[in-house]
Amino acid sequence: MKVDGRLFKLLEALGAVGLDWLAAEVMEGVVRGIVPVEDEEMLRSARANVFRQKQDGDDIAQNGAAPPVGLVLEGEAQIDWAISHVTTRLSNIVEMMDESVERLDDIVDRLGLETAEHLAVTSTLVLSLDDGAPHVTDRAGLQSAAEAVSMLSEALEEWRLTWAPEASS
Repeated sequence: MKVDGRLFKLLEALGAVGLDWLAAEVMEGVVRGIVPVEDEEMLRSARANVFRQKQDGDDIAQNGAAPPVGLVLEGEAQIDWAISHVTTRLSNIVEMMDESVERLDDIVDRLGLETAEHLAVTSTLVLSLDDGAPHVTDRAGLQSAAEAVSMLSEALEEWRLTWAPEASS
């Protein structure tokens, strides 16, 4: 399998801004290809079997099936998949952080503190990242992050169009 050389610019850019973990995911995904997802019923059945075996004290049986083979991504499909993966992952992260702030607000609201001090409180998230320094964000920061992801998505689409085979002819 050959990796499209255009991807290396994206991987370098991700690494340069500290998203090397995302660059690794992109590379793994492109190499793996699009792997078929098991249907919900099959997953539910597998979970029930594992749970039943665990409750009975049995060792969890391995089925020995080979992992599913992915649909090979080549050329433009690699670029499309990578762009989609990057924007989806970053969007999901921002959404999860926003949901965390929302849940923190709900917890505070349930306490029923209707004081001026309570009304002035805004929830913040403190993130502990690989660099060890705490990173603090709030709703405004999350809104800025969501806007930045949207702008990144647009920029990646422009980049894709710039390097598309039709654009180079």
